[in-house]
Amino acid sequence: MKIASYISNGESRFGVVSDDETGAIDATQKFGSLKQVLEAGSLDELRQWSAGRKADVDFSTVTMVAPVPDANRVICIGVNFPKVHPVHGKIPPPENISMFSKLAGSLVGHNVPMQRTPLSNTYDYEGEITLVVGKQASNIAAGDAASVIAGVTILNDGSVREWQAHSVAAGKNFRAASGIGPWMTTLDELPALDQLHMKTWLNGHLVQDMYAHEMIFSIEQIFEYLTRFLILEPGDIVSTGSPERTPVPGRESPYLQIGDHVDIEIEGVGTLSNSIIAATTND
Repeated sequence: MKIASYISNGESRFGVVSDDETGAIDATQKFGSLKQVLEAGSLDELRQWSAGRKADVDFSTVTMVAPVPDANRVICIGVNFPKVHPVHGKIPPPENISMFSKLAGSLVGHNVPMQRTPLSNTYDYEGEITLVVGKQASNIAAGDAASVIAGVTILNDGSVREWQAHSVAAGKNFRAASGIGPWMTTLDELPALDQLHMKTWLNGHLVQDMYAHEMIFSIEQIFEYLTRFLILEPGDIVSTGSPERTPVPGRESPYLQIGDHVDIEIEGVGTLSNSIIAATTND
């Protein structure tokens, strides 16, 4: 089951994505929001309710937002793939998991433009496998991680590298500079966590291609680590880091330019698409 959140006529709504992925069966009146479904443990009820119903929302008429727009936390894991680090260059694999947070206002939804700040020419993309927490989780053993994950979505971790050198939080939290979506796909429809397969295209050129088993710290290890000191709550979002990328032939700058387009696909989940525009304001 795929579940999307969106703004329609100024209202925050959500629904079950249709088989052709062009729209949704709006479930707001009965269930409230995806976060409320997760808090109530009602995914199976939502699935049964939506079975056989026809889509009543066309995605072309709404604004897509994060699958859980009211998530309490968006946690991101850094330095989680063998690669030359985009800020620090060649560094050894980390001994411990590192994390940072995405703050409110930094994320836009599927097919919503990501905004390139005028403050730097080092705006970058990062495709990431991203998990949505389905149950309250504390002190979870690595082998039990899948039991508290509701589904998978995609993050484009828009990063301003110059400011990331000031602090990770600064570079990772420019307004409307990251994309997330297009929706959450429930875990029961996907392969094992370590077999999740992600690809990223920049203007149609394949620039990232990886499997989750290539991570330094696995999804299971990440959840074990986080829940030692946090109580993860339903709807929390955990993103797992970005792999090395290949350069686009003939492209001088590795950084994002106005007019660029980034597509990130996780097999079985969907494709997150965002174009790059100039930031509308710094006010």
